[in-house]
Amino acid sequence: GSMFTREFNVQFEAPKNEIENWVLKSKGLHQKNPTTIGSKRIYNIRGYENSVGGTVIIENNLVIINLMWS
Repeated sequence: GSMFTREFNVQFEAPKNEIENWVLKSKGLHQKNPTTIGSKRIYNIRGYENSVGGTVIIENNLVIINLMWS
């Protein structure tokens, strides 16, 4: 981010079944239909409580989360 925003990037690996369980339990993901590009699932997340929002990308055993606040 810049001096006016905050940006958080998180990346982790987990077994596919644990990632699927995490998606099902997530308030922000479980009811969303992701965009699929090849083996990537891309979830666009709307902002909550002053956050801008961001994306969650899942590809195989890798999860990449990017969220921003302004």
